Amino acid sequence: MKQLEKKFRSRSVILAAVLLAIGLLITLVYFRDYLPIGEEQNLDEITVDQIHEGRARITVYYIYDYYCYFTDEYGKEVQRDYFVCMGPDGDKYVGVELRGKKNDRAYQLMNDIYDAEAAGEELDYDKLGYFTVKGKIQKLSGDDLEYYEDYLKECASYYKMSVDELHDIFAPYVLIASKAGARDEKTDYMVVIFGAILTISGICVLISGLFGNHMKDLKDYANRTGGEEAAYARLDRFVEQTPERYGMRINDDFFMVTNGMSLVFSETKDVIWIYPYIVTHKTYFVTTGKTYYVRLRFANGKMAQVQTKKENNEEVMNYLTRMIPDAIFGYSDDLERMYNKDRGRMIAEVTRRRDERLGNIGASETVEQPAEPQMPETPDISIPDMPDASIPDQNPDDYSGSMFN
Repeated sequence: MKQLEKKFRSRSVILAAVLLAIGLLITLVYFRDYLPIGEEQNLDEITVDQIHEGRARITVYYIYDYYCYFTDEYGKEVQRDYFVCMGPDGDKYVGVELRGKKNDRAYQLMNDIYDAEAAGEELDYDKLGYFTVKGKIQKLSGDDLEYYEDYLKECASYYKMSVDELHDIFAPYVLIASKAGARDEKTDYMVVIFGAILTISGICVLISGLFGNHMKDLKDYANRTGGEEAAYARLDRFVEQTPERYGMRINDDFFMVTNGMSLVFSETKDVIWIYPYIVTHKTYFVTTGKTYYVRLRFANGKMAQVQTKKENNEEVMNYLTRMIPDAIFGYSDDLERMYNKDRGRMIAEVTRRRDERLGNIGASETVEQPAEPQMPETPDISIPDMPDASIPDQNPDDYSGSMFN
């Protein structure tokens, strides 16, 4: 038992570390511009000669024009570099590189400004709309610097000004909007929620592993049978002497299945119903694949599930008919209703089969078996005497999310 507990504790620590690392990494990477590393410059309040490379923010309320754009392989514009009004007097401009929704929003704002100016209207920025961009500001270089210079040359020709004069108006810097600066608040919330879920899940897995919650079924059995030491000794022998097959350990006394971080344990006599279960995966109503399982239902209402391959699903079912021959095999809606509403009848039938097989009628008794199970007069649902390990044909009209076959 200690070896099994150590195994699950190690899995818990590893999984918790992975979840915590991913959750924290997503949060830190996505919000790195919000981290208090270096001073954040407010370009609305400083002059051009005060700009230095690093973290910065600006309120985009007046856009003069965009001086370059980039397209994807299909020719769609995916990025624009705009000249945005900056400084305490609002008489200078700096480049802002935008993508995604902020790019679309800036382009719309720029056109609204053009329309208002063409109509001779006074600009109402509350009505036009404005937004904040955060990111990293740096000096223009490479192609960006070339596009910037080309644009100023065109402006110089149009306004009859020198390029040097325009350099004093259009700062040779660009604020590259980070993910934090380019997205909407709705996306912020989604990232926060996703990161929080991963982080909280990691903490829960770690606590569960350290406190041994995965061993609950084993501990319940030891407490129920009294004599914890003797019970653990029996369980130790079971684990050591019973080889695992198809992810399960089964003998005449005990059943155990481990699925990743979970462990399901019961006495073999409490496994009362076994059937194949197939999940059909669909994307836009097109079947993309199927996952095969075998489900085991217990007298106490719990369930274990073993994933199989299509080619060995029936093989696993046949294995279970040999190892747990007294259980009821095969699925039907009637059996589902009986399990949910009249489980005592199924328990009684499994007990009868077990007693008959052992030649000791009345001697064996399932823990949760009622003294006198109530048998409904109608409807009369028959319980098959012989295990049926076959997998029925698919019914395409069944619910595709959890199709019983």
